[in-house]
Order: sequence, then C-alpha cells, then structure tokens
Amino acid sequence: MARRNSSFHAMEAESSSEPSWRVLLASAVGCGLCVLLGIYFDRIPELHNLSHACYATAFLLGGWDAAVDAFDRMKRFHLDIHFLMLAVAIGAAAIGAWWEGGALLFLFSLSNALEGLALARTEREIRSLFRDAPKTATLVAADGSEREVHAEGLMAGQTIRILPDHQFAVDARVLSGQSAADESSLTGESVPVEKQPGDTVFSGTLNTYGPLLAEVLRPPSESAHARIIRLIRDAQASKAPSQRFTDRFGTGYTLGLLALTIVMFFLWHYGMGHPAFNSTATTRSAFYRAMTLLVVCSPCALVISIPSAVLTGIAAGARRGILFRGGIALENLATIQRLAVDKTGTL
Repeated sequence: MARRNSSFHAMEAESSSEPSWRVLLASAVGCGLCVLLGIYFDRIPELHNLSHACYATAFLLGGWDAAVDAFDRMKRFHLDIHFLMLAVAIGAAAIGAWWEGGALLFLFSLSNALEGLALARTEREIRSLFRDAPKTATLVAADGSEREVHAEGLMAGQTIRILPDHQFAVDARVLSGQSAADESSLTGESVPVEKQPGDTVFSGTLNTYGPLLAEVLRPPSESAHARIIRLIRDAQASKAPSQRFTDRFGTGYTLGLLALTIVMFFLWHYGMGHPAFNSTATTRSAFYRAMTLLVVCSPCALVISIPSAVLTGIAAGARRGILFRGGIALENLATIQRLAVDKTGTL
C-alpha cells in the first residue's frame, strides 16, 4: 500500500490536537440538560439542593473549555471574551441567577461546538482532496526501464509516464505524446484541455485518452494541487473584517466592562450607601448591582456568532468545489452587484 502524503499526516496530527467537536457538543448538550433539570428541581422545595448540584454540573460542562482557553491567555496577560463569559457566569451564580449563568455557558459552548463542526467538515474536504491525488507514479529511468514509485519521492527533472485514465501525480511538462487533460477539479473548466509536447500538466488532473511522457517540474508538496489545499487551510485561518473587529472589541470590551463593574461597585457602596454584599429587604447590595451590570452588558451573541458563520460558509463552499480566500472574500460577496464571467461561462 502506498504511503500517504507527509502533509496529510501533519494535517491529521494538527486536526487531532484540537478538542473533538463531538466532545464539545456533548458537553454543550449536557450543560443544557443540567440547566433544565436545575430549573425543574428549583420548583420543588424538597429538591432545592439537587438543583444546585445540577447547576454546578452545567457550569462545569459548559465552562471547562472556555476556562482552559482563558487560563492559557491569562498566562500571557491577555484577557478576552472567554474570560468575560466565565466572569459573567460566575457573577450570575453569585447573585442567585443560576439558570441564567448556565444558559449563557450553554450558548457559548454550543457555539464553540458548531465552530468545531464547521472546521471538521472543512478538514474532511481537504483530506478528500489528498485522497484524490495519486500516491504513486511510473518513473522512467535513463535506460528506458519503468518502475512504480511513491509520488512524494519524485524530484524535478525526473521523467514519468502517464497512461490514459490516470491522474497526474505531479506538475510536469509534456515531453512526448498527445492527449487532453480534464482539469475540471482544478479550474472548473468542463472541456478537456489539449496537451502537446511543451505543455504543462497539473497534479490531480486526469489524462483522458493518450499516453504521455513528461518531465517533473516540482515535487508534489509544491504542486498546484498542494497550493489549493494550502489556500483552503489559510482560508480557515484568516479572519474576516468582522472577526478582527470582534477580537479587538472583545478584548477592549472585556477590560472596560470589568473596570466599570469595579468602579460601579465602589460607587454604589461608598457613594450611594448601599450595603457591600448583604442585600436587605429594602435595597440590593452593591455587589448584586455590580454583578447585574456585568451580566446585562455581556456581548455574547455578537462575539460567538461571527466565527461560526464564516467557518460554516467556507466549509459549505469547499463541499461544492468553491474556494474562498478567507473570510474577507466571503464577506465581500455581500457587496457584489454585478458578476462578470469569461466566454465559457465557467463559474
């Protein structure tokens, strides 16, 4: 059996290093169920203590991933929206709003799970591109003998033979023979492109009817096929303008909101005379008011919605053979008023 491409191994290792979206989804669902059970037990006085156990479990399931991420960022002296979500949830619990805090963590963890699902789908499409590329090639030696070799071991200047109905393993220049290459997987062009001596053939495309002798131009890792795969991966990593805005907004807003919460706590306590922590029958404590402010001002929907939407769009495009050069290109589609195509109508 031919060895798989080393880039494929690296991609699988990188993908498997991230928490599985299934684990995140199971945690989110468990968090939501525990919140619902907590609400139910809250209505039964005899089971009131059990409701707190359900809420605590919900906080653990819904907040563990955000807590790990927030802790890693705190070690680099960076506070972001993950830290704010945890602070808001803990603040909600501190004022007795357990189910509100649990619901917040449920939405946040569900968003992370859906984002992970979108990433996993895109990774699956990329892996299918690797599987589509041939893993072996027919190497022609100087004495004319031929042998099967691993495609990833080919080097520029070597000669290979490509039979009809076989894919090109690397980018190469035709030395002899005549055929046509089906490049629809690469360019979207449905009409096969005629190939004669001197023409370039591309990795991942199909030789249709004639045997060809070709000179390798570059190794598989530098082929057009590999560049497309890298473009898809870069598209995942690049951030749309709205994502960059929410990243900056999230960090600044987190610091600003935490500072405002602390200032308002002292203002309500020392400036307005509200008790610091113990509410009375006539007034709420300064701590209660500060935590309420923290919960109300949390920008959850704004921050958790954009990454999932962009990643889902990129994944949906990849499944349909559409490559977006990052979230920027995806967002720019919203501003398009006219579309120009070439004479063949290839989209």
